[in-house]
Amino acid sequence: MKAILFLIIPFLPLIPQTKNETGTISFKIAKRKYTYRKKAIGVIKKGKFRYSKLIIGFEDLSVRTHLFISVELLTARLQKPLELSTDYDKLYFIYRSPQGNYLVKPTVDYLPGRAKHSYKWRQLDKSEKLATGIGVVDNRKLEGTILYLNLKPIFQNEEIRFLKGNFHGKIKFSNGIRSDLINIEEGSFYVAVEP
Repeated sequence: MKAILFLIIPFLPLIPQTKNETGTISFKIAKRKYTYRKKAIGVIKKGKFRYSKLIIGFEDLSVRTHLFISVELLTARLQKPLELSTDYDKLYFIYRSPQGNYLVKPTVDYLPGRAKHSYKWRQLDKSEKLATGIGVVDNRKLEGTILYLNLKPIFQNEEIRFLKGNFHGKIKFSNGIRSDLINIEEGSFYVAVEP
């Protein structure tokens, strides 16, 4: 639980809480369909070194539920549709509800500070980093999890105004009593990007 909160808390301030929330996100877990209408929004936060953090999510305190999908990637990649996965991208999915917590994060972390030649290491693609084993840390508690995300940015006046996509995979479920791997299927979203 502490690990999940550690991941969630830094992102929540980036998701504006507005009365006119737009967007829908839906998915199926264990054959049960969840649909949240007019709740989800998108946020694109430009960071350092040509990277951006993209967040799709919502928080509904009235039902003690929040969800977000986030990914950090090169800003230039947002110019076209993307196929992402936790195997090769900094992609996270967290869904917290009264029924339990659902989590996916990358199965490995890439930590340049642990690499002997940090600059040279940064020039390697992820498959090359995995092959060297240098600066790569396994997240063994999430072994067996995976998330695939297809993302399509929609432009208006050369600005990203909407995000559309779908997702599926295998996620970690925990409710304080038991912990299991469980399928997430038929995930989809269409959200407006907050300016």
